[in-house]
Amino acid sequence: MRGVAAVAVMVTHYTKQGSVPGGYLAVDLFFMLSGVVIASAYDQRIADGMTSLRFMRLRYVRFYPLYLVGLLGGLILGASTVPVTPTMVIMSLAMLPTLPLVPYGFLYPPISVAWSLFMELVVNLGFVLLHRHLTQRRLLAIVLAAWLVITWGAITAGSLDIGARSPSLMFGFARTIFAFCFGVVIWRSRTSLTLALSPWIVLPLVAAALALPAPNRVFTDLFIASVLWPILVIGGSNAASAAPVLGWLGAISYPVYCLHIMFANKGLESSPVPAIIAACVGVIIVSWLADRYYDAPVRAWLLGLRLPARATLSSPPKAGEK
Repeated sequence: MRGVAAVAVMVTHYTKQGSVPGGYLAVDLFFMLSGVVIASAYDQRIADGMTSLRFMRLRYVRFYPLYLVGLLGGLILGASTVPVTPTMVIMSLAMLPTLPLVPYGFLYPPISVAWSLFMELVVNLGFVLLHRHLTQRRLLAIVLAAWLVITWGAITAGSLDIGARSPSLMFGFARTIFAFCFGVVIWRSRTSLTLALSPWIVLPLVAAALALPAPNRVFTDLFIASVLWPILVIGGSNAASAAPVLGWLGAISYPVYCLHIMFANKGLESSPVPAIIAACVGVIIVSWLADRYYDAPVRAWLLGLRLPARATLSSPPKAGEK
C-alpha cells in the first residue's frame, strides 16, 4: 500500500494539477499504516520499559538518512520554494521546520514533503510519552476529536489537502493524530477484526481512490480518509501474501517519497507523457538502489554506533525496522 501511495504522490508532483486528484490523501494512508506498524513493533517494548529517548532515536535513525539526501538534493537542484538562507539550511539539517522564516509558505521549502515527517515525529513523541495512558477508549476519543478538526479544516479549505503550509499547521497535526491513532486502534483490535482482503484487491483500490475525480472533494476526502483507508488497512493487514513484489513496493515507498521531490517544479508537468514516465521510472530505480545500498547500511551503522546492544531491553531492531 505504501509503495502505491508513494508513487501516486510522485505522479501528483510530476504532472499537471488534477492528474491525480486525491494524491495528497496518500499521506493519511501513510500515517495510518505507521500507527499499525509502530504499535506492532513498539507497544510491548514501551510497556516493558523502553525509554522515550531510545524510541525517538530509533525514529530519527529511520527517517534521517533519506531525508538528508532529499534535502541536499533539493538545495543543490534549487527545489526550494523561497530563497535559501544559512538559517534555513541549519534548521533543515536539524530536521526542524522553517516556520519563523516562511510564515505563509511550506514548512520545509527545500523538501516540501518533509512536513509529514516532522508531524509524525511529534506525534510519535506524544505516543511514547503518553503510552501508559493511551487506552483504547482514550485513543478512540482522540480519533473522534481529531476527525472533527480535520472535518472543519476540509470544509474551510475545500479538501483535505491541508497541513504542508504554516497557515494550516493545526489541521496538519489533526490529520496526523487522527490517522496515526486510528492505526494504533486497528492494531490493538486485530483479534476482533477478521476482515482479510487480497493485496491484489487492496492495491488497485488504493490507486483508484487516489485517482478518483470528485465534484465534492470535502465529502470524498473525508470518506476515503476515515472509512476507506481503515477498511483497506484492516483488510490488508490480515491478508497473507509472500509475493516478492509486495515487499519491494514497501521497501521503495519511503525513498520514493523523500527523493522524488527534488525533481519537482522542473517543468515536468509540461513535458510529454513518455518523459514523465521515464522520470518516474528513474526515481523508482534510484530509490531501490538507495534503499539497498545506502539507507539500510547507514541505518545499520547508526544503530550499531549510537545504540549499542547493552542499552536495549531486547534485541536491537534490524536496519529496516520502522
